[in-house]
Amino acid sequence: MRETHRTEWVLSLRVLPLLVFAAACAEEGAPGGSPSEPAAEEEGASPFLFTDVTESSGLSSFRQRNGDPDKPYIVDQIGGGVAFLDYDRDGDLDAYLTNGSSLDGFPAGEAPRDALFQNGGAGKFRDVSAEAGVGDELWTNGVAAPDYDGDGYPDVYLCNFGANVLLRNRGDGTFADVSSASGTADASWSTGAAFFDPDLDGDLDLYVVNYLEFDRDFVPADKQLCTYRGIMVAYGPRGLGLAPDNFYRNDGTGSFAEDTEAAGMRGAPAYGFQVLAFDFDVDGDTDVFVSNDSMENFFFVNDGEGRFEDRGMQSGLAVNLYGQSQAGMGAAVGDYNADGLPDIYVTNFAQDYNTLYRNDGGGFFTDVTGELRLSGPTMTSLGWSCGFVDFDSDGDDDVYVSNGHLYPQIDLFDFGTSYRQRNQVFENWGGQRFVDVTSGSGPAWEDAQVSRGGAVGDIDGDGDPDLLIGNLDGPATLLRNDSPRAGAWISIRVIGEGGNRDAVGATLDVISGERTQRKSLGGLGGFLSASDPRLHFGLGEWGGGAVRAVVHWPGGARESFEGLAPERFHELARGAGVALP
Repeated sequence: MRETHRTEWVLSLRVLPLLVFAAACAEEGAPGGSPSEPAAEEEGASPFLFTDVTESSGLSSFRQRNGDPDKPYIVDQIGGGVAFLDYDRDGDLDAYLTNGSSLDGFPAGEAPRDALFQNGGAGKFRDVSAEAGVGDELWTNGVAAPDYDGDGYPDVYLCNFGANVLLRNRGDGTFADVSSASGTADASWSTGAAFFDPDLDGDLDLYVVNYLEFDRDFVPADKQLCTYRGIMVAYGPRGLGLAPDNFYRNDGTGSFAEDTEAAGMRGAPAYGFQVLAFDFDVDGDTDVFVSNDSMENFFFVNDGEGRFEDRGMQSGLAVNLYGQSQAGMGAAVGDYNADGLPDIYVTNFAQDYNTLYRNDGGGFFTDVTGELRLSGPTMTSLGWSCGFVDFDSDGDDDVYVSNGHLYPQIDLFDFGTSYRQRNQVFENWGGQRFVDVTSGSGPAWEDAQVSRGGAVGDIDGDGDPDLLIGNLDGPATLLRNDSPRAGAWISIRVIGEGGNRDAVGATLDVISGERTQRKSLGGLGGFLSASDPRLHFGLGEWGGGAVRAVVHWPGGARESFEGLAPERFHELARGAGVALP
């Protein structure tokens, strides 16, 4: 019966004639008109240069597989994240690549598996999944790389279509599955996760984003929910059951208990994807942002004791400039205008724009996408991962976006877009506007893929951030950053105490000359991915001498570290600097 249903469904995808556009379809959330912004400029000359080194790096042996090629169900479409982590603590970034599955299953021994690749130096990787005891066969979407037990070794948490998995790093090159024992095997369809210390008790708690309730045999009675611009496509998320997110408290021993209601995080359920945990107002406690698909975003503000209130609507982060909810996919935090306040960038569906929210202070954000000339260049793409990254070390954060559509069927029609899409990179012009410099940034950016997750990190130790992109139904893409530098750089790892050794929720100021830059600890964001825990700062024209760093620790204490040499990697451990009043 199921096979008959599936065959009829796939045939309908291929032959159904063009119908009336159904805005109620899935994730697009398109606004009622093109956003107002200055006239779009042509792509500018690029200061960036990237080289695709996937083949020579050793990562090309991995192949992601994600359901049926025709993508008749929403679970076939989403894909997953990627991660950079130094699992063996040898100083080189290793890579974890997530894999998908199929609703029809696989013969014994043929199921796709996640993979762990060890960096042997200079960005040369080998698959060590078997010897490390990893290789999850469940349908993985999100990957996080926290040191949840504070032993100095990064662990791995997998958000699955099915039970989630927590892999504890034993410190000897192998991992142990502690999912059940830890209480973190959330059985919903999970997408994103963040480990952080909202109650300042010294250990990391866990927020898990759940997407929706999926039933293969369910087809909505309203067939408009199964169409996109008149084409029959996979239904959802609208019309499918909402799945609430979950929050878990760590009891200090590595065991977690669900505590969502008491934490004030049991709001209305939504179709959630990316979660960011960061201190948005630098008041010493960690807040939470969640990008939701086709619904208002969440913004949970911490009261200082680990209890939260959703202020999405009050803050301006729930909707865009026009008061409309969008199809939030990925999200990233960064300070694009160097005013000391963390801003947020959110990727969205095609025929809508990705949104940059400027932090105005006082708990308020403004959608400034149009005035920064960022909305027009993203209207025809479907964005997923993103990040604020200073690729050329000129002292301000640029933006990358990974793109790829949901529906293979759009290639049968002239919609001005395609299933495979180019990823994009935007140069920051001093916090005043962004310029699309994709075409001039090397042939690697011309390769259209169905991209999803993305992670940023320095794979070869040369002092500039490289980029790893996960793609649907194929190998990942590793882009080595060969950009000419506009200035010196410094890379800093902040090390906390106890269970929060990653110093999640801390904020780092780097002062060089007359320039102060601020970054948040806890990850750059992206789409269901984990990036290099070291923070890269380009010093630009201000990089002529020693650097001073100030860490704002969770709880409000501050510590200064003086005389840091540029062009080097540094570790700043709590207690090793000078305490500030």
